[in-house]
Amino acid sequence: MSRRRVLPVSIGASVIEAGDISPPRVGSVVEMRLDFTETPESVNDAVTLQAVLELQPTPRLEGHPAHADGRYWCWIGELHGDGWRATWFGRRPKMGPVSVTGRFQNSRGLAYKQGSRSEVRGQVTRVQVKAIPYHCPDGRWQPLPGGPSIYRDVELAPRWFNRGGRREEDQDPKLLLWRDSGVLIEIDLDDVPRRTSRPTIVPGDVSIGDHGIWVVDNQLLRSPVPGGDHFRCPTTFEAWLTIGCCE
Repeated sequence: MSRRRVLPVSIGASVIEAGDISPPRVGSVVEMRLDFTETPESVNDAVTLQAVLELQPTPRLEGHPAHADGRYWCWIGELHGDGWRATWFGRRPKMGPVSVTGRFQNSRGLAYKQGSRSEVRGQVTRVQVKAIPYHCPDGRWQPLPGGPSIYRDVELAPRWFNRGGRREEDQDPKLLLWRDSGVLIEIDLDDVPRRTSRPTIVPGDVSIGDHGIWVVDNQLLRSPVPGGDHFRCPTTFEAWLTIGCCE
């Protein structure tokens, strides 16, 4: 029997709290964009995999002079694997068949900024809330450098995360506390139902004009509706409109 394809994906707390995605639940089917960030093997949710990298020809300047790393050139590409696609970025260019170590993330990062179609679809088989340690060396709470993360299993990710922090029993309150930073989910790419066929239009708001009926499609945000004239909606939702003639 072949080994099942399972991807660990880290999701930032702010992504769920902002409503960008629904809180993942064990047994639910998810479809999301992915970033892949190379990390050392010692990172908890890091994986080593074989993939194909399509590199963009021009790097971009990232960072900020005030940050520790300052400004630096960043290379971006599309990383293709068995049943998934992710937006990759790194300090050095590479392309073609590659072996990479890192972690998958959904944090409204490069996959969103680039308008990428780097996506994965699968069934959630595990949800863990991730907490990172903070310490207070100089009167201000800040992440503990190199501190280990802790995980707790849940059936449903929280809608709002514990940012205030919590302490372990019998622990000096000035030394360490744990703050939730997001969730780590495991996505099964094999045990997932097929997509259902989409109707031609999922009607939403309707407006009647002099020569036609304007219908907003509730789902089709960036693709044209077949069989009609198409107009870009001048709103932040960037919905597409289709016109049907009045009889």
